[in-house]
Amino acid sequence: KLCDMAIEHGGVAKTSGAGGGDSGIAFVFEDKSALEIIKNWKNIGITNLPLTVYDKEKKLMEDIDAQTNKSQK
Repeated sequence: KLCDMAIEHGGVAKTSGAGGGDSGIAFVFEDKSALEIIKNWKNIGITNLPLTVYDKEKKLMEDIDAQTNKSQK
């Protein structure tokens, strides 16, 4: 069910563990889709563990912008 629900909402998913039922991972590309999947998972007893990918380049640009704004004041 975990994988089917992700695919139905335009994502991809994979279960892992012995027998394919211990845990799973899903990737989606739209926040709305993610929220629908999480809601559906919750309804059948699947617990969501929210994760994000650290974007080093984005963080660097945010730090540069913050320093620039700070020095302009």
